[in-house]
Amino acid sequence: MPQYFLRLSLEHLSFRIPELLSIAQLFDFELKFVSEDLSRGVVVIEVDKEEYVERILDRGILVISANRLYAQGASYDELHDQLKTRLDLFEPDLDVTFKMVVDGVNNRALDRRARAVINSFAYTGLRGKIDLTNPEVEFVALEDYDLVTLHTHEARLVRDGNFRQVYFGRRVGVSRARPLFNVMDVKQRTFYGNTTMEAEMGLLVAGQALPAPGKIIYDPFVGTGSLLYSVAMWGAYVVGSDIDARQFRGKAKGKGITPGILRSAEQYGVRDKFLDNVNFDVTQGPWRRGGWMDAIVTDPPYGVRAGAKRIGRSETRKRNVLRDEAYVMPDGSLAHQKESYLPPFKPYELVDLTLDLIHLARYLLVKGGRLVFFLPTVTEDFDHVDVPIVDGMQELKWGDGSVQDFGKWGRRLITMVKTTDECPLPTFGNHVDELTADRLPGHHEFAKRYLEGFKSREESDAEKSHITPKPLANPTVKGAELPVAAISTWPVGAVASVLAFPTTLDSERLQNAVATAASYWPNVAGRYVKASTPGYEFAIAVTQSPIPYSTQTVDAAYPFPDKRVIQPSLGDYLPPLAPNFFVAGADAPLLTVRLTTLSSGGSVLGINGAHILGDAKTFSRFIEDVSLFYNLPSVSLEGDELPTFAPHVNIPHSTPGVREQFEFFGVNPVPMADMVKGYAEAEAQSEAVTVILTQDELKHITAVRLPGEKLSDQDLLSGWWVSVLERAGQQFTDMVYTVNYRGMHKDHPAFPPNLGTLSANVAQMRKFALPAKVADTPSPKRTAAIARVVRGALNELRNDADLTLKWLSNAADHLEEAAKTGQAQLLVPPPGVAMVNSNLRYDWAIKFGQPSANYHTSTSLPRFLRVFQANPREGADQPGERDVELVFRVEWGGAAEAVKQVIADDRKRWATEPLPDAAGEDKKEEPQVTTFAFNRNVHRPSWGGYGN
Repeated sequence: MPQYFLRLSLEHLSFRIPELLSIAQLFDFELKFVSEDLSRGVVVIEVDKEEYVERILDRGILVISANRLYAQGASYDELHDQLKTRLDLFEPDLDVTFKMVVDGVNNRALDRRARAVINSFAYTGLRGKIDLTNPEVEFVALEDYDLVTLHTHEARLVRDGNFRQVYFGRRVGVSRARPLFNVMDVKQRTFYGNTTMEAEMGLLVAGQALPAPGKIIYDPFVGTGSLLYSVAMWGAYVVGSDIDARQFRGKAKGKGITPGILRSAEQYGVRDKFLDNVNFDVTQGPWRRGGWMDAIVTDPPYGVRAGAKRIGRSETRKRNVLRDEAYVMPDGSLAHQKESYLPPFKPYELVDLTLDLIHLARYLLVKGGRLVFFLPTVTEDFDHVDVPIVDGMQELKWGDGSVQDFGKWGRRLITMVKTTDECPLPTFGNHVDELTADRLPGHHEFAKRYLEGFKSREESDAEKSHITPKPLANPTVKGAELPVAAISTWPVGAVASVLAFPTTLDSERLQNAVATAASYWPNVAGRYVKASTPGYEFAIAVTQSPIPYSTQTVDAAYPFPDKRVIQPSLGDYLPPLAPNFFVAGADAPLLTVRLTTLSSGGSVLGINGAHILGDAKTFSRFIEDVSLFYNLPSVSLEGDELPTFAPHVNIPHSTPGVREQFEFFGVNPVPMADMVKGYAEAEAQSEAVTVILTQDELKHITAVRLPGEKLSDQDLLSGWWVSVLERAGQQFTDMVYTVNYRGMHKDHPAFPPNLGTLSANVAQMRKFALPAKVADTPSPKRTAAIARVVRGALNELRNDADLTLKWLSNAADHLEEAAKTGQAQLLVPPPGVAMVNSNLRYDWAIKFGQPSANYHTSTSLPRFLRVFQANPREGADQPGERDVELVFRVEWGGAAEAVKQVIADDRKRWATEPLPDAAGEDKKEEPQVTTFAFNRNVHRPSWGGYGN
């Protein structure tokens, strides 16, 4: 059989092979895998006919492109030797127009080498004309590289051409299905909710149900309909149900409204595929006969952001009184017959739901029909026998199955097929009672274990207790609550601080220190509540509630294997803080503390704090106070040493009542009033500017780097941006560089699984002077000069002995890695200086419904740059292959227009210049030497962490 090589996405690796096998089953053809390592970016397959490859391109979400394989090798010499014995493969295409490209997985070939590679195929005898726009045939040399996370210019030069394998062949086509998850992007959807599944995953799940025109597919937990849109896009008819009609209808009420789920269906052009959406309890459904549905596909609720329910009274409800007769209203009518009647609901344990769902599928499905659903499981407890066994239903699985891994837990895509002609009525019972303590499935009590941080079911070594804060000692706090401005990322963010010590910390002294610090920081012992203050939706109640505290002993000499400590390796030392602040008044703690004693005599202190309390700078200040009270228990804070409180990110507009409200709630009136005024004026007088720079444009900016010079692309971007502001007439002489880390909760479902986030909570700010301007200096040279100062500032900053807390032994290593890998987070600058922020976005802000151009930027002061990695272009899986997005603010009117004009002039100049790779300029200029003058005054910031 002819062989083809597929270029596959490196996302969702465990979903790739099941997707291909499902496509083969749907279109009834045999598919064989030739490649030994099916986790690579290139996989070789065998099929009888090329039309089957076209079917793969029609339906493959994780397929990027497909190519007929002519030859392959570990080097081009090996490939050419093999290809020269198969020149007959070129005969059908000898006289047609053609194009030849060099592509790569995890790397993009340098232009000069790519041309040399293409010229090396001259012996093929192709006589047709070259047509780069619309060729009749396209030949591809695809190089497969190992994944490397560090992308510097020097590393790329060394790495280019050192691939593991290279494949050559004729392009069959690119995926026609992959663009669908951009078409169905949730951010652009007319109707969605907080549990809506992302489009790409929805299409992958739908594909396992084998949707096709004429089939009927059902979702019994339809919600906002994500899976049904995906199924309907392949031509199947769909029907959905949910116990809460508001999930698929939306908030609108009354006759004549179009349900939200149908509005989105109309948006995607599949309204005619929606048979109906029905409101009922799945255990008391209206289905009168079975054996007529072709597939069931669903993502049942499992209690993280929405819990499963069924009709009935909960046995654990307070004042639960079971009645045998209907309740009679004062007007004589029966309560359950009134239009406004809502039946009581009780929790639906996931063990019961899973088994009931399989029984329901056996009843409703035709023979050969598929049941596809997500099963959330705790990673350490999962066993493949956890999937219930039901006669007549068989699980389909390749390898260890398809898993979306979130660290301590994951959701597994379970695909089952009905193997019997019988359609027995489903029995819905209490299956939890049938479980035994020695074998509980990994999804048993999943929601509870999620909120507890997935502690082991066995007795934990950690001793749990609480720290009771001392009486309030901060005289500036006058109210019963601290109002906060709403922002979508607050309820789910957490700031993780992990501190290592060479000696043993005393638990009793530590608890006393935290209790004392909490008396000055009443927000850390407070609770997230609905605000009673007019104009605010949420607040932190000043309750002095107990702070969860745990201790444990670990048999380890040193807990971290190397200095690049990433989030998953800290789980044992970081106390859990469930991101369940979607619901105000949940009485969930905002701070947790864990002390680990090592067998070597050292200690590790883990402090996890809710993002609504503040940022990394805030927690650094709090930990400084804990350190102070640990070493000097009798000391007290007074005057400027007292923490003050303000909203962390979104400062309200300076309306007449705002200042008085803040003053009433104990905010330092002078700095806070100035801050509110400054933000309001900045927002009123400036506009946000967003610039998307392509990789080719970046080459022009970074071309000023001298051979061997240690300047990162981000250094040069910073230098170019400052030079743009200078050429636009902006007046400033100083820059501020700040580095910190603020972590999002690693167990949240939206946490990107491919991001190894640094967990050291360190932050510091330094101010430095820009190099003096020389008249008539060309802008590229000015860019390089500023970039060298920025790089020198960063080196000084991370080598400064005062950078970290005195009792923090290993944070400097973390900070160094953060700077190297571009995972640095910066704060808002003081007025009158320029400030640069480099931040890999990885789309996590977007997943919370917040455009990157507005995130932390709408209220930023002018001359504050945020650098984002933009969404990857098709086929570009690594950060180095992405366009770069710059977001900053400048004053309205002439200043903003001047900045835009300078950028436009640069782009016009770049368009007329050859690309640096093509120009091959031999730069011999020596880098200029710059002296650095830093402001060594360590500023002790206010609650918001904004510097002087």
